[in-house]
Amino acid sequence: MKTVIVIFGIFLTGCFLVGQQKNDEAEKDKEFFLLIEKSKQTQEVNKVAIQAADKKTSEIITNTANQIVSLKAEVKQLKSELNEANKKLDSIDAPISNVKFDLLPVSTGKENW
Repeated sequence: MKTVIVIFGIFLTGCFLVGQQKNDEAEKDKEFFLLIEKSKQTQEVNKVAIQAADKKTSEIITNTANQIVSLKAEVKQLKSELNEANKKLDSIDAPISNVKFDLLPVSTGKENW
């Protein structure tokens, strides 16, 4: 019986000493899970940043489109005013000087764009 107890005691001591040693695999697994957690946090931060950037981009696109529309209307108005001024100048019969001016109308189409 003493032999069984001694063998059992040696076995328990051996198990205790082996169980207390650090396992390299466990350390690697722990580092791996920490990296995964950091990756998830980074993905969440990036998700928020991308949403903010998309919102700002859509605002810029909307503002730019509105500005283009207003500038097109202004160009159209200026072309019509210039054509009216050309017609008035062409309708004057008396020459102001010896130089003859040949004024061409500004086109309203998109071929000059």
